[in-house]
Amino acid sequence: LDGWSAAGLEIFFDASTMLEMLVRYLATPTTVLFLQNPFNVLDLSVVLSMCVRASLGFVLEELDPSKHVAYAYLLLVVPVLRLLRALRHFRNFHLLYSAFRLMLEALPVLL
Repeated sequence: LDGWSAAGLEIFFDASTMLEMLVRYLATPTTVLFLQNPFNVLDLSVVLSMCVRASLGFVLEELDPSKHVAYAYLLLVVPVLRLLRALRHFRNFHLLYSAFRLMLEALPVLL
């Protein structure tokens, strides 16, 4: 894909994530309850990528040495976060998540 096509797809995915998150936020009674759900925090971090992309320019043409951290976030972290968003719909992922949460609760007892 050329730069503008890829930027358009990125904006579309980020905007759809933001719309979904906004609907869930409006349906949640309080902000605290909304932020207690780790999936909502995950969505918030994905939506923040849209702000980073807007600050760099929507088309990433050349690597600017002064913006390596932002480029690394957009090119390495955001795709992994989007994959985690997709995994939330699988039952095995929820089982794994609850097992890790139980393990973390028991960890202080072992120490």
